[in-house]
Amino acid sequence: MAPKKEKAVVSLLNGPLSKLNCLKYQPELLQRMDSLYAFYHKQWWCYRKMLNHFKFYNALFNGMALLLMAAGMIVGPTLENRTLVACLDAVGTVVKGCNDLKRYSFKVDTSRFAFTAYAKALIELRTYVSGIPFEGLEGFLIKMQRLDDTIIDFTPPLLKCCVQEYYRHFVYQQVYSQCYVIVL
Repeated sequence: MAPKKEKAVVSLLNGPLSKLNCLKYQPELLQRMDSLYAFYHKQWWCYRKMLNHFKFYNALFNGMALLLMAAGMIVGPTLENRTLVACLDAVGTVVKGCNDLKRYSFKVDTSRFAFTAYAKALIELRTYVSGIPFEGLEGFLIKMQRLDDTIIDFTPPLLKCCVQEYYRHFVYQQVYSQCYVIVL
């Protein structure tokens, strides 16, 4: 029986200097930033998985269509069978049409946009905790709300299986238990 894999902890304070610099912020602000970090980490991870999923299917369908059409062009003249050429080309065209109908190339582009946007949000939150001056949470929230609205409009919704897989790998641990020590 395989040993049970331990879940990774998702927290804003996982960096080396984060725990030292966290004392600069009020506990409420730090908890809010940490919960935002956990939310955007889930979004980032799931869109990365979806990006890889859509890239795989886009490449698979394009490769199959190319292979079928190339096989028809090579095998058909050597066997002098026009019916075989027509059938292979028709199947290749149907596969390419399915790929175009599913719009995998568009889904790859939009998932890549969402993945990189959430990666930038995670980096921005980490830099605030690592010591860069923080201008205010309101500006960050307004920017992220506009970005979230754009992502929701253009990208497919997160797959339920992807979110479930995320929760199998990661667990959220609140900041309060990591950073503050009550001295009596």
